[in-house]
Amino acid sequence: MNARRVLSRAILPLGLLALMAGILSCATPVETGPRAWIDWPLDGHEVEVGTTVTLIAHAYATEGVAEVHLSVDRHPYRIGQPTQPGEQFVEASMEWTATEPGVYLLSITAFDTAGQASTPADVTVTVPGGEVSPSPVPTEIATSVPPEATPPPAATPLPPSATQPPPGTPPPSTPIPPPPTVAPQRPTIVSFAASPPSVVEGQCSTLSWAVEGVISAVYLDGGGVGDHDSSVECPQATTSYTLRAVGPGGETSATLTVNVTQPIPTPADTAGPSVSGIDESADPIAWPPNCPRREVTISANITDPSGVSAAKLTYRVIEGSRQGIWQAMGMSHAGNRYSATVTAQALQISLNPPVENLATLQYYIQAFDTRGNQSQTSTGTVTIEYCPG
Repeated sequence: MNARRVLSRAILPLGLLALMAGILSCATPVETGPRAWIDWPLDGHEVEVGTTVTLIAHAYATEGVAEVHLSVDRHPYRIGQPTQPGEQFVEASMEWTATEPGVYLLSITAFDTAGQASTPADVTVTVPGGEVSPSPVPTEIATSVPPEATPPPAATPLPPSATQPPPGTPPPSTPIPPPPTVAPQRPTIVSFAASPPSVVEGQCSTLSWAVEGVISAVYLDGGGVGDHDSSVECPQATTSYTLRAVGPGGETSATLTVNVTQPIPTPADTAGPSVSGIDESADPIAWPPNCPRREVTISANITDPSGVSAAKLTYRVIEGSRQGIWQAMGMSHAGNRYSATVTAQALQISLNPPVENLATLQYYIQAFDTRGNQSQTSTGTVTIEYCPG
């Protein structure tokens, strides 16, 4: 009696251990591939139209995380890569802008360095405005299971002679094997070019490309683009751009460089305007005002690459030892031809008492360009005759 009790006490713990081992052996296996989850936004989050949402997610892979893909409604949108390639645990931060009202499915998928993908982590974001219809969720269609077929009755064995085909019967045909399975090909980048390939700093270049084949997504420097598309880029320095096409058969990439040069500095303008072709309309000029020839027009060609801002005629009357006062007057112009008219009245003011014998009108022209540079002084003279009253 005592021996039975001792034996039962020893068997009971062993039975419990066996039961626990059986339960653990039936437990769900631990997931070993890459994993990804979204920390923000929460499922059902609402934002206004035009709002940029910063999506924060994490990814883990035993083999090391290679890339994190963001898709919108299952369409590729952006790719992120860890700061240190091959890290097992990374945080990904990506931006998505809500451009139109609707209900959007944002998904994060992690890829490890062996190319294995995680199960997508999904959240829905609602953008109110107008009539918002949620994206339809496909309903699983149940497939009817046909009833179990009734086995046919056992065939009555034929005599040995009946199993032979009659004379003249052709031999049975050899079954045709199914065609071999063809693995999908990688996408082909048909063209990838920049126009122009070189720009001066501050200018832009248009990148254009064409991708053919079975395509899942196309990326330009990590941003999702179309397979036949273009993009205007304005680099501040020489920059290389990478086009990447992904498909079931693998991926293809191409790189091109847009060279950026510095603008050629414009030489400093330190020269004044050029004055040439000086001419007087009358020589000599008569004085005083009641004489027929009572004025003279002095003109010249004045030019400058940066433009002429002003020109003036400065003059005085000299009679023997008497010298009049220097006076200045602005010059008008038609095109590059500048002119000013000196009248007898101005001469009378210039020399007092009045001139009674031959005198000289002495003058020079000064011109200034738009940068403040002054021309070389251009001088000339006109003879003045006294006209008796």
